[in-house]
Amino acid sequence: MKIKIKYLLTIFFVLVATLLQAQGNRRFPIGSVMQTAYDANAKASTISLLNNNLSYQSSGSGNGFVRSTTSHTVGAGGIYAYEVTIQANGSTLNEPAGIVASTVSNYAQEPASVAQVGGVNVSYSYYGGSGAIYTSNAVILQPTVAAFGNFDVIGIVLNTNTGTLTFYKNGVTVGTPITGITGTWYAMSGFASGLTSGQGQTNAVFMASEMTYGSSYPSGFQGW
Repeated sequence: MKIKIKYLLTIFFVLVATLLQAQGNRRFPIGSVMQTAYDANAKASTISLLNNNLSYQSSGSGNGFVRSTTSHTVGAGGIYAYEVTIQANGSTLNEPAGIVASTVSNYAQEPASVAQVGGVNVSYSYYGGSGAIYTSNAVILQPTVAAFGNFDVIGIVLNTNTGTLTFYKNGVTVGTPITGITGTWYAMSGFASGLTSGQGQTNAVFMASEMTYGSSYPSGFQGW
């Protein structure tokens, strides 16, 4: 009898362990997508990545930007957001953030004036010092909506359901949403010329649960 009870208990614990393992595999499946970060293979040489590629600073004085490791396509569905914070140590005049199209491969450009590709706008950015919102070729879409500086949190939200891009400063919408966006887009931020090596550290948050002003973004949004 004791041997039978011991045998049954062994079977019971094996079944429990199997169920727990299966539950763990559902939560963390093999091949699951890792956290979005800045892409070390898609950046200008004037940008140095830090903090597991979630921050960057200037490594030179030229124009340049870095894009994210993941992109989102308008029409595929979903609302995606990320945040950046300028951590002092440099002029915010030179530090815009926004999105850049997948068709862009020249990262040694000022984020506010990324050249059009095939006559199509391929970037949208919110510029710190002027407080303006730009598209390709340095075209100002919305002048001086709100300048931002050190430790302000800039939110960028792309709605792929409607093709709409919205900028936020410290949880408050700036300007008016940009509509009519099509194609595939990466998160993008960087520098204009003027910073020296080691200046202008910028920190990004791509996970929804870690965003400072997530409660201000549209219901159902996801991290970038």
